[in-house]
Amino acid sequence: MELIKDLMSVNKQTFSKTINSIKNHWEALLIVVVYAIISQIITLFVSRVFSGALSIISGILMAIIEAAIISSFLFVLNNIVQYNRFRWKDVVEGLNYYLWKVYGILFIFFIVNFILSSVLNIIGSLGYVLSLIFQLFIVIILNPLPETIYLKTYDSRDSILYCIEFIKENFINWFIPNLLFGVLLFFIFKVTNKTLFTLSISQLMPFMLRILLFSVCLSFVMIYRGHLFKLLSTSTRRKRQFMNKF
Repeated sequence: MELIKDLMSVNKQTFSKTINSIKNHWEALLIVVVYAIISQIITLFVSRVFSGALSIISGILMAIIEAAIISSFLFVLNNIVQYNRFRWKDVVEGLNYYLWKVYGILFIFFIVNFILSSVLNIIGSLGYVLSLIFQLFIVIILNPLPETIYLKTYDSRDSILYCIEFIKENFINWFIPNLLFGVLLFFIFKVTNKTLFTLSISQLMPFMLRILLFSVCLSFVMIYRGHLFKLLSTSTRRKRQFMNKF
């Protein structure tokens, strides 16, 4: 019973803070559209310029660009959640703010995935099982990794370790709302895998509307997650129960 009360109280507070953030900065709901367009333009440019023998450079460059875009998005979220502030210039200023922390985490994932892929080639079906376990580990245990990156001051390795501790302490409070959000985003707002530059004129408008809708929903979810993580990571259930009495 106390667990349910805490769950309801936590999400009530989080929802209120999220709505307040969006009321003050509704334009932040469009930020995913901006990143989607920037990403597709850069991907097209890099693939055209670094082709053939230069493709290895393309892979390295795209990894850094991906880390920079993630860094920018997390910087924008940090300003909204921590300081109730949104500025379009944060998109540019955030490109290198968490760049190397994000790149370090992506590199760790790359190494682990490379090892698992090598094992898969050697031992067959067992390697495939290990790969699935690793993916499940990423989805569940490291689910709060984006929020850990921008709301905590750990390095790449310690950010991963903190996620494990956070999930152990807040499994129910974290995953019930996130599971609902995940199902919603996956089944209702799944964005087509076509790129912006391969669409016909007749397909362009429906595609952009779909991207816009996805941007609004994903931005809402990420702001909600930020407020939820901040609340859970700075309190315990016992502390919240005590504060609720007042």
